[in-house]
Amino acid sequence: MIFSTIGTTKAKVNRDKNAYRKIDFDINLSIAKSCLKMKVNQFQLISSGEADASSKNFYLKLKGEIEAAVFGLKLPSAFVLRPSLLLGKRNELRFWEKIAQISLSLFSFLFPDNYKPIRATSVAKSMLKYSKIKLQGNHVIYNKEIMK
Repeated sequence: MIFSTIGTTKAKVNRDKNAYRKIDFDINLSIAKSCLKMKVNQFQLISSGEADASSKNFYLKLKGEIEAAVFGLKLPSAFVLRPSLLLGKRNELRFWEKIAQISLSLFSFLFPDNYKPIRATSVAKSMLKYSKIKLQGNHVIYNKEIMK
């Protein structure tokens, strides 16, 4: 079983979309292909709550594309987790993300479960939970299920 939580930010790649893609798409797809080659029984990938390969938003489109590419490999068992905004400590200051974390946390009771911010530790616990489930095929786990 392999867990992939690899991803970057615009700031870390100086807004270079090609560099962003090499990390979020190419590295994750390479890992998934290695899982297929090495006959790994399960692969889990952290994506994004609104991932959509047809989105006009670069980030959401990229997340949707990597999901589709991973699922297209037909791994024995592939889980894509789609958390909403992640809460938790960061090594670097992300000003606007911090503002969003605070404001969304204060008003999260107004949002449907799939849009509520979630602690990164909750996502990790969910990954462990799904690692013990012997489901075959492709599965998308939405924020609502991650929160359980």
